[in-house]
Amino acid sequence: MIFILLWCIFSIKAKRPLWKKTIPFWIMLLSGVVAVAAPGNYVRHTRFDSSLNIVKACIDASKITVVILKHLIQQPLVVILILFCIYAGLRCKKKLTGKYLLLAGALFSITLYCNSFPIALGYAGTSYFPNRIYFALDFTALAGIAAVFVCVGMYLGGLVYYERFCESRYVEPVMLGYAFMLLYATLVYNQNISKLPWCQTVAAMKEVEELHDTWQECLITIRDAEEKDVEIEIEKQFFSSRVLSLPRLSDNRENWINEAVARYYNKDSVTVSEKSE
Repeated sequence: MIFILLWCIFSIKAKRPLWKKTIPFWIMLLSGVVAVAAPGNYVRHTRFDSSLNIVKACIDASKITVVILKHLIQQPLVVILILFCIYAGLRCKKKLTGKYLLLAGALFSITLYCNSFPIALGYAGTSYFPNRIYFALDFTALAGIAAVFVCVGMYLGGLVYYERFCESRYVEPVMLGYAFMLLYATLVYNQNISKLPWCQTVAAMKEVEELHDTWQECLITIRDAEEKDVEIEIEKQFFSSRVLSLPRLSDNRENWINEAVARYYNKDSVTVSEKSE
C-alpha cells in the first residue's frame, strides 16, 4: 500500500510513471499470490468444508476486515496512536490534497482485505483463528491506520482555516489532553495494568524462555536418540502455556503430531509424557 501510494505521488509530481519504484510492491504482490495458491490453504480448507466457494471466501474476507478494524478502533491505545499520527501529519511540512487522502484510504482497505482473503479461503468461514493470524492482521491494520491518519493530518494541515488554529498553539494541549484521558480510561496506571496484553507479554518472558529451552531439548533428544521408539518425560508445567502455542506432543504415539515428528527424525514412534512426581 505504502509503495503504491508513494509511486502515485512521485509519478504525478514527475509527470511520468516511475516504474522502478514499484519493484518492492510486485515482490510483495507475488508473495501474496503464493500465499493464496499454497496447497496448505486447500488442505486446511477441507477440514472445515468439503467444497471450495470463492464467492463465500470473498464475503468472509470482508467480514474479517470489518471485525479487525472494529476491534482495533475500540482500543483506547489505538485511538492514541491515531491522534499521534494526525499530529505528525499536521506538523509535516509537506501537505496532501483530498485525492491523495482518498487514495491512501482505498489502498489501506484493499491491502487489509487482500491479507484477509487467503485466511478466509483456508479457514472456510470459521470464527476462530490462531493468534499468529490475528497478530498479522492487526499489524497490517495498525500500519495502514498509521499511514492513513498521517495523511489525514497532512490534509488538515493544508486547509486554510487550520492556520489560525495552529498559530494559537492549541494543537498540543488538546491532543495531550485526549491522550491522558484515554490512558486513564484504560486504567493503565492502577491495579488492572496486569490485564493489558503488552504487560502480560513482558511478564511472560521468563516463562517463554523456559518453555522454549525445554521443548528444544526434547526435540534434540528425539533427534539424537539411538532407539527407534523414543519415550521422553517432561515436567507437568511445560505442557501448558498462557502465551504460547506448544508443540502438542503427547503420550499417544498415534497422535498425528507424534507421528509427524517420528517420521521427521526417522523414528518408529515418539511419546512425550508428564514426569511422575
